[in-house]
Amino acid sequence: MSETHGESLTELLDEAFRLASLHSPSNTDDSSQKALRHLGDAARMADALAVISENDCLWEISTRSLRVFLIPSLQTELESNLRPKPDGDRMMQRRKQVEAALGAGRLFFASVQRHKALPHAVAMMTRQQVLNSEKENTGNRPDPGERRHLKIQLLQLERQVKQYLDAFRTEFRNAQQKRDPQSSQVPPASNDPFYDLLILSGSVNDDDDDDEIDQVDITKSPTYETRQPRNLREYLLMLIVLHAIRTSSTMETAQQELELLRMVPQDDARAEKQPLHESEWRLDSRWFAGKSGGPLLGEQGKPLRPFVITGSSAGGGAAQQAPGDQRSQLREAVFRPSHRLPTMSIDQYLEEERRRGNIIESDASRGQDSTPRERRTELAELDGTRAGEEAEEAARREAIHWDTYTETHMRGAGNTMNRG
Repeated sequence: MSETHGESLTELLDEAFRLASLHSPSNTDDSSQKALRHLGDAARMADALAVISENDCLWEISTRSLRVFLIPSLQTELESNLRPKPDGDRMMQRRKQVEAALGAGRLFFASVQRHKALPHAVAMMTRQQVLNSEKENTGNRPDPGERRHLKIQLLQLERQVKQYLDAFRTEFRNAQQKRDPQSSQVPPASNDPFYDLLILSGSVNDDDDDDEIDQVDITKSPTYETRQPRNLREYLLMLIVLHAIRTSSTMETAQQELELLRMVPQDDARAEKQPLHESEWRLDSRWFAGKSGGPLLGEQGKPLRPFVITGSSAGGGAAQQAPGDQRSQLREAVFRPSHRLPTMSIDQYLEEERRRGNIIESDASRGQDSTPRERRTELAELDGTRAGEEAEEAARREAIHWDTYTETHMRGAGNTMNRG
């Protein structure tokens, strides 16, 4: 049901943007719902009055009519920030809100591109940001480096635009107050220029700036140079740029959220089913369940309830332990060193390995007699001793004798198998 009560289009837009600026995560959604109703009434009124025709060029649209471009972008912002109602299917409600936000965002970009109200450079960057989110959902992931670079560019551009918008609206409001110092109906400026349309009571006609319209086609410029607006019309055109940047970012987030919501099953059986008892879904039993009483083993020897195996008491394996002894054993088993302590010395370990046959020993180590060459080699290692020198001399004479033998005896001599 419409609540306009004969309000003009400008008043509806002013009230809608004022209510939208009051929205915050800690605040209720009443202001947002009311702002959405005002925006819907303003959109229907603008269509009925044909404020902006599809055949109009940008320079043919009046200054005050430029505010109509911002209706779907603000709807995108409000729909994405709404919270589902506690009653009903929250997933389905949120999905409808996200789809409504995406639809309003597409309508905004189609409108500004049709009338060339957005600079070419900004239109290409915002379009690329929306396309990146759609490609990611289809599995064709864009280059992360290019995507990050695009976000940095849009963030820097948004900061510059907000800075120039803040400077102009401050000067504009101060000039209005000097022109009409008795006027007390000047609304306070919003902290965010995104919600400030500069609709002031008693201000000069908005269409006074139409005589100085620059008819240069800004859509043909490959770059967008930000500068402080000189009049209200330039302010509104720069405000459209700010709305385009915010809307593209909101649409990117909404597209990702919609992809997650589509994975949620529509028929939520968990909401219809009664909560299950703990014994029906719990896989691990509670440790204290063993104190519930009853027999420990069944007739066939099957355990009927959890139990803890502990060491036997000093009186024998069949004797029952006192509760205090069992508690102390459990405490010692829990509060112990984080590493394993040694249980034997290295000598004991080597003796056990030798007993198992895992150590291969030589004949000398086993006490057997070594060969003359082995004894000579051991003596040759005693450098600086007489025995070592005699062992080296014996090894040298043996080597000379073997060389002489190999020279006098040809290879194969005496071997009848090698004869030709």
